[in-house]
Amino acid sequence: MLSELTRFLDDLNPPQREAVTAGDGPLLVLAGAGSGKTRVIAYRITWLISARDISPRNVLAVTFTNKAAGEMARRVEALLLPVGIRAPLIATFHSACVRVLRQHGRHIGLPAHFVIYDEDDRASLVKESMKELDLGERTTTPAAVTQRISYWKNHMLGVDDAKQEARGPWEEKIALVFGRYEERLRAVGAVDFDDLLLKTVRLFEEVPEALAWYRGLWRHVLVDEYQDTNRAQYRIIRLLTGEHRSICVVGDPDQSVYRWRGADIRNILDFEQDYPGTRVVKLEQNYRSTQRILSLATAVIDHNVQRKDKSLWTENAEGDPPKLYRGWDEHEEANFVAQTILGLRGDGVPWDGVAVFYRTNAQSRVLEDALRRARVPYGIVGGVRFYERKEIKDALAYVRLAINPADDVAFRRAIQTPVRGIGSATLARLDEAPSRAGRALLTVAADPPAAITGKPRRALGEFAELIRGLAHRRAEMTPPAFVDHLLNASGYREALREERSPEAEARLENLEELIAAAEDYVHADSAPTPEGFLDGVALLADIDELKDEGPRVTLMTLHSAKGLEFPAVFMTGMEEGVFPHARSMSDDEQIEEERRLCYVGLTRARERLYLSYALHRRIHGYGVGEPSRFLREMPENQLVSLNTRREPPAGWASDAVAYAAAADTVGEDLPLRVGAKVRHARFGEGLVVGIERDGADFVVTVGFASVGRKRLSLQYAHLEEL
Repeated sequence: MLSELTRFLDDLNPPQREAVTAGDGPLLVLAGAGSGKTRVIAYRITWLISARDISPRNVLAVTFTNKAAGEMARRVEALLLPVGIRAPLIATFHSACVRVLRQHGRHIGLPAHFVIYDEDDRASLVKESMKELDLGERTTTPAAVTQRISYWKNHMLGVDDAKQEARGPWEEKIALVFGRYEERLRAVGAVDFDDLLLKTVRLFEEVPEALAWYRGLWRHVLVDEYQDTNRAQYRIIRLLTGEHRSICVVGDPDQSVYRWRGADIRNILDFEQDYPGTRVVKLEQNYRSTQRILSLATAVIDHNVQRKDKSLWTENAEGDPPKLYRGWDEHEEANFVAQTILGLRGDGVPWDGVAVFYRTNAQSRVLEDALRRARVPYGIVGGVRFYERKEIKDALAYVRLAINPADDVAFRRAIQTPVRGIGSATLARLDEAPSRAGRALLTVAADPPAAITGKPRRALGEFAELIRGLAHRRAEMTPPAFVDHLLNASGYREALREERSPEAEARLENLEELIAAAEDYVHADSAPTPEGFLDGVALLADIDELKDEGPRVTLMTLHSAKGLEFPAVFMTGMEEGVFPHARSMSDDEQIEEERRLCYVGLTRARERLYLSYALHRRIHGYGVGEPSRFLREMPENQLVSLNTRREPPAGWASDAVAYAAAADTVGEDLPLRVGAKVRHARFGEGLVVGIERDGADFVVTVGFASVGRKRLSLQYAHLEEL
């Protein structure tokens, strides 16, 4: 057996071997990206069982996903199989807690056969709770309520805490639903996923005998991805190991990017204070990326304060320098990505060896369009294609209904978003009404059957009037203006704003991107109409239906990229306000999390890395985009700039070229004078305080009452002089 152990230890580098063979007591393994942390955990478990002669039943290893737990279990089984020893319990936090509660949950009032509600069950129960409190017809959606309840539970806040901490009417309503939801769970003897953690904490804190039993059982505890633990998970580990202190945690503070989900970076940063005498081992040798990529990532993350110092290095080749591309706008940036991927394909890089990262899902639309035009097969991880997203289909249902009042499918979708108090029972009565007789549902809704009374009847009438108004306005508005108008008139935009949840913010961003898609359509069509825009979307959706199950380029948000790696990586939208995201700009801790997200993205690349940003982007109102601070934190000698041109691409700037020619001819005769009053579609009225030439375009500095000073591209910003 000793020779077997010696042989497998030869597979490890010195710091890995130190971590694997460390003795009892607290052990903190700071594992940099691509440094082989899963191998270290698997080998340490094997070492404890085979070299230290510790019974497998006395070892517990926990991680976050079933996939990670399964991979770790397979590795340990393969190592222990030759000596005929079974693997210990290697599980997710939640599955370990199920074991605990099944055995001892009765001590805190849990029934022996309690039911575990999954996400669908939880959503249904939230919906019922909302209905009981007469909140079903309000603008708050079950998804937003569910997300907020989970947030409170992840921070170990009960119903009373939630009521006290509620900020404004929306959260006060959610806190009421939370209370009813908890009552209903207790009534049916059920728990949700968050409860598995919370009730285990309660068991350990209130029943000393149960805690003592598990402390005696799991004398050696190992935790993977410790930087992602939330308050409840931290408490469980502290209670289990506070006495025997035989704990090994593996993680990387530089990859803590789930604060919005309840993860607390302080758990790993304060580990040495929680466990005095901790042995710290740093895994700094990276087996994934080239040295140039690692140097870039290190230069960025070094700007964070909340971290443990370490520096990644590799024996891999130095590699090609990362490339930086500056696009005129998001369309040119997307075309660069698509054409470069085609070039990589020609160099032998397979489709599935390429990943394109972005900060928010809304950014995928322009990228999808460019890849589709270039015939590059792609798939979206952790999300759905742009035109298949719920909010996009919801908005387009209004467009369809305004164009064709007989579209019953669009009617059924639009009338329920936002929620109006018109449920399935009311829709069934409409369907079965004697006056139906082949008539469109919208027509019947305008004059509902007598069986429909009260609020539903009024809501139907208001909806029919809304659609009549939209049908009237569509002929006099451009497609983007019409989409913008219907989002306001329908109340959909306001309903999402009132939710004040990350999910609602993402949906609002996607709806803004739908307006951008309508703007692109207007620029491409000589006679744009809402009908033409719908036709184009329908054709794109048809193309999407032709699923190619072969290899494909991967599109994903940076949050989804954690734990993955690719030969070639594109990081797009590297501008202030995009990445880092606008909502993090005034919070130092959030900026640090954004920087960690950047570090995660950079370290996913094995051999080739492309960074890009746009000078003009619709999300900035086509102002001049400022390169991300993360780009400015990268050493210039580590990046190769692929272009320095600031002029718009050929054929895209006829108006700006005409302005430039006029300015050259007339001298100081500029298209706008300083002091002119102007109106911007997004920022409202403002005063021109400066104007300058920018290649073939003009950049106008405007002081807006709503947002302060903005530098805007005259070609794209569509300023109206007042």
